[in-house]
Amino acid sequence: MSRLDRSPDATVWAATSSRMAGSLMAEYLSASLRRTVVTGPPEELRSARVTVLLSAVEEPSTLPRVLRSLTAGRSRVILSYDGTSRAGEILDTAERFGVWSVFDAREDVRGLVDLIRRGLSTAPSSRHASSSALSHWRLPAPTDRHGLTPRERDVIRLLCAEEPLDTARAARELGISVHTINVHLGNVRRKLEGRYTGNRRALRDALIDVGWLEC
Repeated sequence: MSRLDRSPDATVWAATSSRMAGSLMAEYLSASLRRTVVTGPPEELRSARVTVLLSAVEEPSTLPRVLRSLTAGRSRVILSYDGTSRAGEILDTAERFGVWSVFDAREDVRGLVDLIRRGLSTAPSSRHASSSALSHWRLPAPTDRHGLTPRERDVIRLLCAEEPLDTARAARELGISVHTINVHLGNVRRKLEGRYTGNRRALRDALIDVGWLEC
């Protein structure tokens, strides 16, 4: 049988109404994961351990209905979306229906592969674990006495340390996207208004100067 076999016991399902997009994604994921990947319209409701919904090629008005159906089963649903269009509304919908995780399609597709690997290795009882993380990283959080939110402190702890992680690795460590990392960095830089933070070293120095980062 082909790796793109339509059997119901596949480990990964690339759900999309676009036959071309589905075939290309399934071929790539199959080669990267070395696992069976199937593709087909979301309405087919295939049984798979991880479902990736390629929402960028779906009609926006159908997203709530599709997510309601997909998240009703045992599959861990990853929503792939285009962050340049209606991102806030899409993420709100994803959170409302309890998707397992989200992926901005503008980012390196290897990040999606990493998410799928985590989904395949997560215990069934943790189907909503990443949706809880999604809520944590998107909802407003109180600032600490330094003026930073806990999320911002987590980001700078990894990116501005003496031996910092690169952005992609920090994103994997925190279970969020590179885009979200950059949003938090932008917020921190705005809070340091009046100080030069044009590069990572300058940002670290500014954080130390104001007491927001310990040497």
